[in-house]
Amino acid sequence: MTNEIRKPGFRGRSFARTIAFQIICEHDVNPGGLNALDNDYIRSKFSELSGGGAFDEDDALLPAEERPRGKISSEEIAQWSDFARTLIHATLSGRDAVDRKLSEASENWRLDRMSLTDRNILRMAVAEIELGTPAAVAINEAVELGKKFGRDAESPKFINGILGRVVLDSNRTDDGGVSPRD
Repeated sequence: MTNEIRKPGFRGRSFARTIAFQIICEHDVNPGGLNALDNDYIRSKFSELSGGGAFDEDDALLPAEERPRGKISSEEIAQWSDFARTLIHATLSGRDAVDRKLSEASENWRLDRMSLTDRNILRMAVAEIELGTPAAVAINEAVELGKKFGRDAESPKFINGILGRVVLDSNRTDDGGVSPRD
């Protein structure tokens, strides 16, 4: 099975990150009203964002490369929904620890001074790294989200710099050393 949504520029996990990011931002703005972790809601976001929705029974009989562009299978929706849900849960449940790491890594920027989008891209990337995604992959995906949703043209650089510092600090403490700010 391919990890690609047959629409130029979209890969399944990247697409799931976009949905997770939107839900995490929603939660940051309105923490008491989040019902977005519901499977139906997440799956509906895939259909909404893919533009083509899930494919029908006739499309399901075709090999992946011959399916209509923009349409995704229910199996793919389930797989990516699970990934998005895991990412959302990890980001929200580990928010205090993630925020501490980000605060330590961003010496001159308090979290409350960061834009809503940059702050939540950073939170999600740190949570994803903690889930086991290679740091380079999580950082690259965060930078791409920064390009699409960041506050300004400097967002990708800012995100890359802060995440690079988080990883560097984490590597120093994982190697038995002391974090530079301890």
